[in-house]
Amino acid sequence: MDVVSSVYTLTVGIVQFIAEHETKDNTISQIWNTTVTIQQIIKPLLNQKLADKALQLTIQGLQVTLRDINDHLVAWEHPAKKMYSVVNPWALNQELKGDLDQLMRQYLLLVGALQAFHYTRSYTVTQPPMRNTGLTSLAKQKSRHSTTYSGASSSRVAMSSSQVGLIWQTFLGKELDFCRVDAFINGLCQYMQRDFSSTERQRLLLKLDEKGMGYIFYSSFVALVGPEQVAEAISYYASDPRLPLLVWIDDSIRNNKSRVEDARKYGVTVVQLTSTGSAKRWLTVNKGFLRKHDNGRHIRYITDQVRIEPNENGAYFENWHAGDQIVDFIRKEMKLRAPILVYTNGWSLSVTRYVDGYTNTGSLAGSYGVFRNYVFQLGARKTDTPTLKFNMSS
Repeated sequence: MDVVSSVYTLTVGIVQFIAEHETKDNTISQIWNTTVTIQQIIKPLLNQKLADKALQLTIQGLQVTLRDINDHLVAWEHPAKKMYSVVNPWALNQELKGDLDQLMRQYLLLVGALQAFHYTRSYTVTQPPMRNTGLTSLAKQKSRHSTTYSGASSSRVAMSSSQVGLIWQTFLGKELDFCRVDAFINGLCQYMQRDFSSTERQRLLLKLDEKGMGYIFYSSFVALVGPEQVAEAISYYASDPRLPLLVWIDDSIRNNKSRVEDARKYGVTVVQLTSTGSAKRWLTVNKGFLRKHDNGRHIRYITDQVRIEPNENGAYFENWHAGDQIVDFIRKEMKLRAPILVYTNGWSLSVTRYVDGYTNTGSLAGSYGVFRNYVFQLGARKTDTPTLKFNMSS
């Protein structure tokens, strides 16, 4: 039995044991409540292969603690122990308090490890500045996408006073740092006094629950909202992207920052996706929108060729076929025809000869002029594009 299954089985046993032995003891009640919460967190992990070492070690530590608690609870049912607890109830109480303290520490470690594991920046949207909105609005738009993960320790401070925190406590996670996806969506509908379409819900979950864990952390909600009002931020990610749109698939968001800013200056919205998997999910969710506007005047694509990205087990590797895999997906699976540019380096350019096998697809190595023209034409909503081919920088 793997460690996740073992932990889940232990939680089931402890919860059932305490339920069968009705008690008004406050410490045992807290152990029961905390174990139920851990059970809810662990359950979505049962069918996943975890490659994250920090999360694995945290779950192993939790396994030891739960095993100790289970052994202690069962041991106190032994006749000799029962008699001892009658004579000296303080001993039982102290042992259980020690168990509860250790369980709470492991619970907090689990939540922290899961938030770090759960949080990714594999999907960001950067819109061009609105006309006549001034420098304040421009700075506000920039700050939305520079938001970084602050970890579990800061969430409680913000939760007590921020708009996000008040909404979370009132409609969503109550006193917990996470809530189930369905509870989150229902609470959000209640707060915003509107329903969300299936596509809108899926778009939000691409940002809030990218790994499909089945629950949403408070810290992920904070990261999505950033400095904006909640309703504005939710609409931002749930709605159709503004046109013209550049979909950019590259594992290095930071290195492309200046080029993304150039695209914004040309009036282009940029969706950045950092892995083949996240790109496929985003493209699939937005399939209807992409097909409706499937031409070079409205939408264009850029991908790198080689990406450091997770495999199906979550382990990161250097994927030399990332470019051809996503091009093949866009053309054959999605059946989209808008221009695709494989924007790579000189050392991997030779791998991109496959582009000549697709229509409206080209590659280049580091030529800023070609890139700028490609994006400028999109911003100008031009339909006439230069012939896309292998090695356009030559």
